[in-house]
Amino acid sequence: MKVLLVEDVKGVGKKGDVVEVKVGYGNNFLIKNKKAILATNEVIKQYEQDERSAKARIDAHNKELVELAHKLEKLNIQIKHKCGKDNILFGAVTASHIGDAIKKHNLFVDKKHITIPSPIKTLGEHQIICKLGNGINADIKINVISE
Repeated sequence: MKVLLVEDVKGVGKKGDVVEVKVGYGNNFLIKNKKAILATNEVIKQYEQDERSAKARIDAHNKELVELAHKLEKLNIQIKHKCGKDNILFGAVTASHIGDAIKKHNLFVDKKHITIPSPIKTLGEHQIICKLGNGINADIKINVISE
């Protein structure tokens, strides 16, 4: 009996493999537990088509993330913050402050994706990293100025 594996099965194969198994094992374990489906020509063609469309969606999403990264890297972000003597800030600039400053440029980045290497507690230019997903990062320069 030929089956198409829907998920990895130890000792049998990986997701997407078409394997030959015994009828009892195929019906009573793999198909019953939704780990595989009976491999007909139509099923195999449909699976391959679904995989191609999923890859196309992922590629399109990655392209959008790369474009967003380029836009973020070109931005000139200024954040006004209260400071005391010796140019030391009251508090610190947080990911939330940076996210709000990015929104002013009609772009949206979730504050969870903004990584600040060390707390920003002084005026001046600072480098932060925005992890957009799928291994795509944007290095952003922000300039903290006195309010």
